[in-house]
Amino acid sequence: MPALIASSEPAVGSLQRRWLAQRVVDDCPRCGWSGYFDQYLATIDGDWSSTVCDNCYADLHPGITVTVRFFAARSAGNKEPFAVIRERSRSDHRYPDLGEQLGWRLSWEHTTVLAEEARGECDHDLTQIGQGDAERIAASLAGRYWPPDAAQLPWVQHAYPP
Repeated sequence: MPALIASSEPAVGSLQRRWLAQRVVDDCPRCGWSGYFDQYLATIDGDWSSTVCDNCYADLHPGITVTVRFFAARSAGNKEPFAVIRERSRSDHRYPDLGEQLGWRLSWEHTTVLAEEARGECDHDLTQIGQGDAERIAASLAGRYWPPDAAQLPWVQHAYPP
């Protein structure tokens, strides 16, 4: 991984953000994000074995305030949600992110559902929910589609990392 780093920002305590020379596919062990790391990743105590995504960097940075909202997504006519969506707003960014969805794959991935809802083009029923409800839905999805130990994944137990 160090060979993919273009430059590094000064450390803030044990936290250090790294600029990527190219985008990479990775998983964030803290929040469960799975996908492309486009511009940044961060290390804690210089540990390259568990690099965290830029959203977790913001969560851990003492100078950045992060606000999170959760939504349940249902298909029309269904009672059971097919996904939980979390949206983060950061004090260092002008707009909230597009949203991340946790569905049957049990990893958080980008979704366009919140943008579609804002434009009036969403085919799904979205309801804003609290973190407790988000965690119950995530546990239900884990129970439906995965072996029992999947419910123990940190990002299933805690829809937003502590």
